[in-house]
Order: sequence, then structure tokens, then C-alpha cells
Amino acid sequence: MNLNDAVEAAVDQCIEEGVLTEYLRRQRAEVCEMFLTEYDEADERRRLENEVRIAKEHAHRQGYEEGLEQGLEEGLERGLQKGIEQGLEQGLQQGLEQGRQLFAVRAAEAVRSGSLTLAKAAHLFGLDEEEISAQLGE
Repeated sequence: MNLNDAVEAAVDQCIEEGVLTEYLRRQRAEVCEMFLTEYDEADERRRLENEVRIAKEHAHRQGYEEGLEQGLEEGLERGLQKGIEQGLEQGLQQGLEQGRQLFAVRAAEAVRSGSLTLAKAAHLFGLDEEEISAQLGE
């Protein structure tokens, strides 16, 4: 006797013996289907473990991507800020050097024209006499 026939025979026997008679008559197909659908605990455990594994992998991947994005944003922000600071510092330094060079040129012109002595030009322009002398070609 195959499993289907055995389940049908068991349901018939229950009805004949008065066990759940009305319920089995109304729900016969459902009851037979339930008995024929085998529940495999090990299979169910594997299925659930697989679902948990997939959920963990998804959460890990999502966390990694969010962390990477946040790290890139923070790194870019810090790098940009540091670059701005360095650029300002270098620009200021270059501007001061160019300004000092221009002062040396103007001071040398004043000395050359006889308007100022070398010492007086150095004092007024806040330069060393050597810086002015370099512009004079001395």
C-alpha cells in the first residue's frame, strides 16, 4: 500500500470509528494533504539557517557600503580642508615674498634716484640693506 492509500484508509477508519467524524468529512482533502506533506525538521533548519546567512551577508554588505561612503565623505572633507589650509598658507607666503620683492625694487628705485639713502630706505620699507643692494646690482 502506498502512502496516499494509507492516509485515505486511516481517515476512513477514523470516520468509521467516530473519531473526528464531522471534521474529517468536511476537511478530508485538507487533512489528507497535511499528512501527505512531510515536515522535515532538518530541512526546515537548513532553510532557516540559509535565510539567516543571507540576511547577515546583506547586512554586512550594506554596513560595508555605508561605512565606505561615510569614510570617503569624511576623507574628502578633511582632505579639502587641509588642501585649503595649505593653499592659503602657501599663497600667503608667496604673496609676502612677492610683496617684499616689490618693496625691494621700489626701495632700490628711491635710492637710485637719490630720494633716500640705503639705510633710510631699508628702515622705511622694513628690509635689509642687502635686499635693496641686490636690486641695485651691488
